[in-house]
Formats: sequence, C-alpha cells, structure tokens
Amino acid sequence: MPLTIPGDVSGDGKVTAYDASLVLRYVVGLTDFSVERKQAAYVTGDGTITALDAVLILQYTVGLITQFPVQLAGEVGE
Repeated sequence: MPLTIPGDVSGDGKVTAYDASLVLRYVVGLTDFSVERKQAAYVTGDGTITALDAVLILQYTVGLITQFPVQLAGEVGE
C-alpha cells in the first residue's frame, strides 16, 4: 500500500485546492472516501473530517502553513 500524503485526498501525489474540494464534498455527503482518502483528509488531528480540514488544505496550498496539525502532533514524542 502506498504511503498516504497528508492533504493529498485525490491521491495524485500533490496537495491542491482540488483536494480541499473533495473534503467538502465528503463533509456534505456527496461522496464517500476509502480508508486511504480518509487518512489523507484527516489533517486537523481532531478525530473527525470537517470543513476545517479543507481550510487547512487550502492554507497549505497557498503557503500560509507549511505543515498540518496532524503532522505537528506526530513530532511531539520524537
């Protein structure tokens, strides 16, 4: 199984605004996600996939943030 890139919901190897749009489609019930897509969409680290995950993905794509909270949480014990 390939490694999941946080924020890369589409699975194309890049984090883009399209990934944020996929998260919003999931949030409003227009699509369902595989386990891998859920793992990629879950960037807040708060236990749910919400519109906030889409916002963070967009912030990442425009350079306002360089890491997702779920990535930062992974560094705590290292």
